[in-house]
Amino acid sequence: MKFWSGVIGVAGALLIILSAAAWAESPWYWLDKGIEYSSQGKYRKAIRCDTKAIELAPDWAWAYYYRAIDYADAGRSDDAIDDYTRAVTLDPEFRDAYYNRGIVYDEMGRYGDAVDDYTRAIDLDPAFVEAYNNRGLIRLQMDDYEGALEDVARAASLVGTDETHHLSVILDTRANIYREMGRYDEAMADIERAIALEENAASYYTRGLIYRDMGDMERTEVDFERACNGGVTEACATLEELYK
Repeated sequence: MKFWSGVIGVAGALLIILSAAAWAESPWYWLDKGIEYSSQGKYRKAIRCDTKAIELAPDWAWAYYYRAIDYADAGRSDDAIDDYTRAVTLDPEFRDAYYNRGIVYDEMGRYGDAVDDYTRAIDLDPAFVEAYNNRGLIRLQMDDYEGALEDVARAASLVGTDETHHLSVILDTRANIYREMGRYDEAMADIERAIALEENAASYYTRGLIYRDMGDMERTEVDFERACNGGVTEACATLEELYK
C-alpha cells in the first residue's frame, strides 16, 4: 500500500503580520485560498489561486509546490512534474517536493525517476518512513525483491508501536512483496496483522490477491467484495472478471 502526497501547512512555515488590505494582495493570501478550494475538490479554482500567488512571488518554491499538488489531483501529471521541478530548483532541499514528484512519476509508470526522487528525499531525511515504503513498492514493480524488502524493513524499523496506520501500510506493502515472491505464508501473516491493526479496504484487496494466488476463490471473492465496497476500484474490476 502506498503513502500519498505530503501537504505541509504554509502557516507552519511562515509567520507574517500584515494589514487586511496587504494580506489580500499577498501571495500568502492566494495560496491559502488555493488550499481552501483544493480541500473542497475545486482544483481549477485552486490552480488559479496558486497561479496568482506565483505571479506575486515568482521565486517562491511553496507556491509551485502547492500548484503541483493541485495539478496532480486534477489529473494534469505533466504540469505537476513541471511545478515540482521548479520547486526543487528554487529550493534543492525541499524534501516533500521530491517525494511528491516521485509519487507522480510512479503513477506515470516512470519507475526509475520515481526511485531517484524517493532516494533524494531519503538523502535529505534518512528517517523518512513514507519514502522508504513507496520506494519499496517501486522496487517491487521493477522485480527488485531484495531491494524492496530492505526498504520495507527500514521503514518498519523507524515506526513506533503506537503508529498503527503507518505500520499497517508497511505490513500491507511487505505482504505484497512476499506474495509476488510466492511466499504466501509470510504474506498472509503480514496482511492479517495489518488488518488487525487497521481495517482498510486496500488491505482486504491485498488479502484477496493472496487467497486468489493460493487458489482459495471463495475467500478471494469475499475480500474483493469488501475492498470494492470500500472504494478500491481494482477490486471491483477484478470481481467483474470473476463473475463473467
